[in-house]
Amino acid sequence: MSEKHDLVLDTPFGPFTLDGEQTQQFATTIKQKLNQIPYTDAADEGSQNYIETEMMETKVQEIFEKEYPAKMECFWRYLKTNFTIEAIKNYGQMDAPIAPIFHDFELHGNVYKLPLKLIAHLKHKKTGNKITIQFIPYDGLNIDLRINFDHNCKIGKEVWTNFMDFFYTNSLLKNNKFYADLSFITDPPTAKWEDVVLSEENQHTLKRNVVDFFEHMDLFKARNLKSSRGVMLAGPPGTGKTLTCNVLMNDVNVTTIVVTRDSLSETGDIAGVYEMAQKFAPTLLVFEDIDTLGGITRMAGDHPLLGEFLNALSGTESNEGVVTLATTNHANKLDWALIDRPGRFDARIDLGYPDAELRERILNKYLEKLEHDKLKLKSIVKDTEGLSGAYLEEIVRTAFVLSLEDNNYDVMKAKVTQKHLEKATENIITQREKVKKDLATMDLELPSYDDDDGYQVVEHTLYG
Repeated sequence: MSEKHDLVLDTPFGPFTLDGEQTQQFATTIKQKLNQIPYTDAADEGSQNYIETEMMETKVQEIFEKEYPAKMECFWRYLKTNFTIEAIKNYGQMDAPIAPIFHDFELHGNVYKLPLKLIAHLKHKKTGNKITIQFIPYDGLNIDLRINFDHNCKIGKEVWTNFMDFFYTNSLLKNNKFYADLSFITDPPTAKWEDVVLSEENQHTLKRNVVDFFEHMDLFKARNLKSSRGVMLAGPPGTGKTLTCNVLMNDVNVTTIVVTRDSLSETGDIAGVYEMAQKFAPTLLVFEDIDTLGGITRMAGDHPLLGEFLNALSGTESNEGVVTLATTNHANKLDWALIDRPGRFDARIDLGYPDAELRERILNKYLEKLEHDKLKLKSIVKDTEGLSGAYLEEIVRTAFVLSLEDNNYDVMKAKVTQKHLEKATENIITQREKVKKDLATMDLELPSYDDDDGYQVVEHTLYG
């Protein structure tokens, strides 16, 4: 590691000192800038000579880091489909030629080689028009594209517009799962219907409004009926909303976009998400914890985001081929205009605390993977009334820990007994009572992180 030295600069206002840490940061920044492809004379002259023009125009297009893999893979493929790559160049410091730099991106076992720092000389396969494109990284995988072309070249002027049409029908995002910022969900959910414990009625309602609706969407279109749908999963934390979403995401073979509250920061974001969903349709659009999105609750009053959401759901513009799936811990706080009108959310499934039958099924579901004695679950089921599936999972997990302790953590000997299960139940109920006392003294109007329902797309814990 290089040593850190203070740097003293003489200025008209007196000496200016950077300490060792600041000096190293400054040096690193300068090095990064020098290693970028500059707007050099060599790059510009090379482009002008290749295009054979005295009047070269340049359009700059930005690709941000999170969208870089999806957009760059498709853009490079679009260029190779429509242009002949006649040369790939690169320049470093002092206009010195250097090797082109590519970035390797891996998705589902496939590796894609994407342009990072280079200049491509391209000849259109049909018209023969020549353009150059400079790929210029400026911060990580944030990229500036400088598209150079003769001022009369229509191909050059429209290359990005034409690419975006190609993008929505040919990108790796089509029929894939990704976030609203275009970043891939690299470990998509694998949960299946047998992994979640739902009432028969709730499971049937979900399949009818999501899975079957996608499969038979053409029947609605043929009869001039709306081919969009809205489904809301409501219930307190730990009751299975996350896992149910994961099951549905895994079960439908359509484009799936997950929208988090971080994706919606300003007016126009919701409209933009729906526009994207329509272009990728058929699309499952998943809104994570809709009650945490600013402006969607009644407390926010007449908020621009609420108006956007209402317009998107009710189809002020065509919402064809889009099914909206939203989860909420607090349906009672959502604006009535959002939840009390068919055509916005057409179906609401309440996932409350499981009844006795479901509690027994959930316990058995967790216990089936553990070595255990013949257990009497009736008393456990009775004692756990009012507990969510997440708490039932914790009971089984705690019982397993107790069995390990009793056997010096020898997993080959560990076996869950009735005693372990009863002790675990007692511990969890005691813990729950303490939480209830704390809740009684808390300001429940304040938002809680747990309002997110612990939603992680790559996790699929039963009822939780």
